[in-house]
Amino acid sequence: MKKVWKGAAAAIAALSLGVTGFVGATSAYAVDTPGTTTGTTVDQTKGSITITDDATTARTYNAYQIFAGGYNNGTLSNVTWGNGITPAGQTALTNEVRTQVTTFNATAADDKKINLPANPTAAEVAEAIADLGLATNSAGAKALANVFKAAGTLSNSKTAVPRVGVTSTYKVENIATGYYLISDETDGLTGHEAKTSFLLQVVGNDTAAPKRQVPTVTK
Repeated sequence: MKKVWKGAAAAIAALSLGVTGFVGATSAYAVDTPGTTTGTTVDQTKGSITITDDATTARTYNAYQIFAGGYNNGTLSNVTWGNGITPAGQTALTNEVRTQVTTFNATAADDKKINLPANPTAAEVAEAIADLGLATNSAGAKALANVFKAAGTLSNSKTAVPRVGVTSTYKVENIATGYYLISDETDGLTGHEAKTSFLLQVVGNDTAAPKRQVPTVTK
């Protein structure tokens, strides 16, 4: 199955986890991004992630691949499950997507209803997420991201996104294309230093800037 993911990038990149609000992310779609060029076709399998984080404490970021796929002229195609999500995570994410699809279809016109098979492939789950058209930081987007708060949903396969010197920039290069959960796994934070984790589409040289919101306490 092949599907153009440009329209879905904003919704999926903005899925938030925890209490920290959403992340605005941009993806590189230009045909001159690094890759193998054949005529006018760009077949790209690698990209980079750059995070700008102005937190006062140095962060520990890791990237978990949720969906894998090839990048070709603005299309993330041949989508499969990534190596960062466990079978339990696949089931949990699929179940949450199915719940939202059922709710969506209850009021959608017949020609707008989303078809999610009983035993969907990764590509079909990803396509359903795109078709839901979730708004940035919406309840539906948060619910999808919150799937990964449960233990056992992420595998031990992860890629570190290291800090660049003593700057506020964290970067990893030559990472496979796909959708990643970028997880803030910093230890020893106080209650005033919120963590942030988010899903980001990697199809080129991609950037993200976490927007931190520390929860208020009402006594």
